[in-house]
Amino acid sequence: MIKLFVCDIDFTLLDAYSGGLPSRNIDAMIRLQASGVKVVLASGRVESGILPIVKQLRMDEFGGYVASSNGTRIIETLRLTPLKENLIPVEDLLEMYHHAIKLGLHFSVEQGDTVYTNGFDDELAYDRDVVKLNFNVCDDLSEHLKQGAPKCAVTVDRGQKREEIMAFCETFKDRFEIVNSMGGFIDIMRKGSSKGHAIEFLCSHLHLSHDEVAAIGDSTNDLEMLALAGIGACVANAREEVKAIAKHHVASAQEGGVAEFIDIVLSLNKRTAM
Repeated sequence: MIKLFVCDIDFTLLDAYSGGLPSRNIDAMIRLQASGVKVVLASGRVESGILPIVKQLRMDEFGGYVASSNGTRIIETLRLTPLKENLIPVEDLLEMYHHAIKLGLHFSVEQGDTVYTNGFDDELAYDRDVVKLNFNVCDDLSEHLKQGAPKCAVTVDRGQKREEIMAFCETFKDRFEIVNSMGGFIDIMRKGSSKGHAIEFLCSHLHLSHDEVAAIGDSTNDLEMLALAGIGACVANAREEVKAIAKHHVASAQEGGVAEFIDIVLSLNKRTAM
């Protein structure tokens, strides 16, 4: 019996082209929650970029969870109460920022309700135009880094500065969790923060086994959670590494593949209950 449904957002739940939420997925998510299954939105997005989707899916009525910034911060959706948070200290943010500058990379980090960055590119344009985050492009980020953050990111226009990106990752890979959430977008979190760790935490919090968890995603930052879940699925537009480990392959994000997987889960639960 599946009791927890973990879903990636961008290029999985949302249309990969417009960033819109297919009505088929909305209807299926509401049916799933009405059946008693709790939903977790697990995303590389910061929390403010997820909360509008929480309302669209009525998770603020049914109760569920958000694992934002690749599992760094976990909240429940009825009262928006934080259950877990693992922030990068300011001194580490400053160190990574200065290293990114040396390599000619764009560095971005959320402070309050604003994302500060030293440069803009195609990857950040997605967060501005689709996720609707508030950006402040400034010459010196160090003036604005006043508090710890769930994650930071280095970005470039897709296909550019690959050697510099690899050099940055090599420098910090032993101290931080580093994932490629999409294209030229590299997310950095503290050790012990990932979508997989979020599943582990919620299973412990809710006294569930991994066999009671279903998960669906499309990118390499979803690999760990798909491996942990009792049932894992990927959308048709997923990366090849994700397709290799997913038990179920469903339609693309644009075609409402999440709804297809929800139907599989509901059918499984119905058979199990007999």
